[in-house]
Amino acid sequence: MLFEIKIYMYRKIISQFISLLFLLLINFASKANSIQTYDFPSIWRTHPFYIGLSLGYGRTDWSQLVAKGTPMEIPLLAVSTPISAGDRGFLYGFVAGYELQPHFAIELNYTRFPNTTVVFDPDFYTIKPIVSMRSFTYAYNLVGKFMAQLGESGFRGFANAGASFTHRNDLLVKGAHICPTFGVGINYVFIKRIMLEMGFQYYAGYGKAVINPGVNYVPFLYALTLKLAYRF
Repeated sequence: MLFEIKIYMYRKIISQFISLLFLLLINFASKANSIQTYDFPSIWRTHPFYIGLSLGYGRTDWSQLVAKGTPMEIPLLAVSTPISAGDRGFLYGFVAGYELQPHFAIELNYTRFPNTTVVFDPDFYTIKPIVSMRSFTYAYNLVGKFMAQLGESGFRGFANAGASFTHRNDLLVKGAHICPTFGVGINYVFIKRIMLEMGFQYYAGYGKAVINPGVNYVPFLYALTLKLAYRF
């Protein structure tokens, strides 16, 4: 019970933190635009390369692997699949990108996702003598980022798509797989060199229909991030 309360408070603090920063971004941008009209395309072209940090809230989704079905089917599935897995929480990472033009960029991201506890049925799981384990997940992604200026403001909405190299590390497997990824969001450049960005990113997972699917499985990933980058 105490653990659940702590998790709830943790999630609430993270969500409030992200909401507050986003509101501050909107407030700062509106004041900046009212004081001085910037030539934003010119600013974007002047400093096209950027590097920074990302923080946020993420989820590792194992639901496609967890044993589900009728009471008669679950014991059969639990022979080779977990009965519980997946988690959500704080994530962090790094970002680097280059804007070929104000409306298109190539971007590289590293994201470290929250760890998850994978639980197996001790009465049925027969592949390896494992009752539970901690699984660690991180991903590199390379995306093309398409941006559009919102009116005459310094805000740019964007959508991206590309490939991720998702790593999974635990007692069953230490490996990686290339999966598709895409995302959406909004960013703003202020003081000409600082870029603040808020976005959502989805990473597709991977699995095989084999005797022990847990060995091949790469979880589906979801990330809500706030990025702060310096432009060169």
